Amino acid sequence: AKDYAIFTMDVDGLIQSWNVGAERLFGWTETEALGQHARMIFTPDDRARGADEEEMKQAAQCGRAADERWHLRRNGDRFYASGVLVPLRPDGILTGYAKIARDLTERKQLEEALLRAQDELEQRVRDRTAELARTNSELAAEVQERRAAEAQVKALFRRLVTVQEEERRRIARDLHDQLGQPMTV
Repeated sequence: AKDYAIFTMDVDGLIQSWNVGAERLFGWTETEALGQHARMIFTPDDRARGADEEEMKQAAQCGRAADERWHLRRNGDRFYASGVLVPLRPDGILTGYAKIARDLTERKQLEEALLRAQDELEQRVRDRTAELARTNSELAAEVQERRAAEAQVKALFRRLVTVQEEERRRIARDLHDQLGQPMTV
């Protein structure tokens, strides 16, 4: 099982067996890992909050403890793993635990990249929406200005027609008064 890290530990968390998959995943050889406490694969933050002890406690009480979390390799690199810790109970007595873990770093990185892309897309949508809102606002202002200008043109046209009508009446009166009297005479 090269793709899966499989190791066992006693009730205190000391490693008793370590397969080739564990060597490949965590970086410690079997010789280096045997006798070490399993907390060596946990990040400093997880160790500080007792995640390794909590995992053993949950496995003992519930029959298993599944987790997905960041772990450490021997060289200090972090990787994301999915694992399950099960209690070993031959004859019903707890003698230790078996851990099976698989590297999910690539999946985790793809998920994070997808979330970043989604966040970026949402930001671009918000930016574009704001830009469109500004453009709509500008267009609405321009439409109002055009309507106001059209109203002014109509008012000026009405005034022009009124002035023309008044001028026609005045000319007609003048013609009537000036031509009408001599004709009458």
